[in-house]
Amino acid sequence: RGKLLLVVAVPSFVTLLLACSALIGYDVISSRKEMRRDLAGLAEVVGANSEASLAFGDVRSAEENLASLRVRPNIMAAALYTQDNTVLAVYTRTGQEMAVPPGRPQFEGIRESGGRIEIARTIRHDGDVVGRVYICSDTREIQDRMMQYAMIGLLVMVASGLVGLLLSARLQRLVSEPVLALVRAAQLVSTKRDYSIRVENNAQDELGTLTQHFNSMLEQIQTRDADLRAIQAELEVQLLEMQEQIEQRRHAEKALSESEEQLRQSQKMEAVGLLAG
Repeated sequence: RGKLLLVVAVPSFVTLLLACSALIGYDVISSRKEMRRDLAGLAEVVGANSEASLAFGDVRSAEENLASLRVRPNIMAAALYTQDNTVLAVYTRTGQEMAVPPGRPQFEGIRESGGRIEIARTIRHDGDVVGRVYICSDTREIQDRMMQYAMIGLLVMVASGLVGLLLSARLQRLVSEPVLALVRAAQLVSTKRDYSIRVENNAQDELGTLTQHFNSMLEQIQTRDADLRAIQAELEVQLLEMQEQIEQRRHAEKALSESEEQLRQSQKMEAVGLLAG
């Protein structure tokens, strides 16, 4: 029973584990793509709102534009650069100690490194470059989401495993009980030498066929055993008859020997009488 439960439970658990892992992996990939799109859109909005500030070198307006990023807890830092690649305004998350690039970022577009997603975009006004925007975001949201999905997946696997074990424990009887009946019958036949034992067969599957052949084998063995017993009984009768015949012959030989001895004694006595007369 234990092996049967193991055969059913292990593949189910592995399949469920692979399914949960695939779902978590897919969600992580989708979340990263979504975060990259969101960060790209955010850079576009900040850049569009900061065109005038960069064009006129308005530091206060540029800082106010970057300060709007406080509503995004995942934004670690941001900066606006003028056309000559100097820093116009900087934003850092509260409690965050992070230095933004002092000059123009050495990349254009989006990149990921060290658990961070960075974006650098050129800001244009009427086709002319007026500056650049740099935004850096952490991936803590993705990590937290992955942990939540992992916990949910773990709970689902545990619950599914328990339900699967309960169902398997009930359903495995359909297989284990006929097999155990065959085992018990084989043990009884082995210990008691009783070949009249039969296993009840109510199945119409492979186990039913096995039980049918097992009963047929016992029937054949019982028939041969009965034949052997009959032959043995007949041999015992013939042996008794032979022993009686041997005993009768022995008595007859003994009686004959005694008669011959008596005849010799009579002849002796007769001979002695003739000599004496």
